[in-house]
Amino acid sequence: MLLRVSDTEERIVVHIFKKVSKYRQGKAPNLLAEIDRDIQALKDFGAQGLAKMIEIFLINYE
Repeated sequence: MLLRVSDTEERIVVHIFKKVSKYRQGKAPNLLAEIDRDIQALKDFGAQGLAKMIEIFLINYE
């Protein structure tokens, strides 16, 4: 198998947190909508727990 589910989830999380970093630094305030879509994609992918952790992170560290 070329990719495991965990590999895909990890890549998505890294992608989301790169956006979160840019958003929090004020470099791209429009990224919040994209981050929300990415979180929804995680939920659709079946990673509800991971999506919830990212949501909690965003709420607690804004």
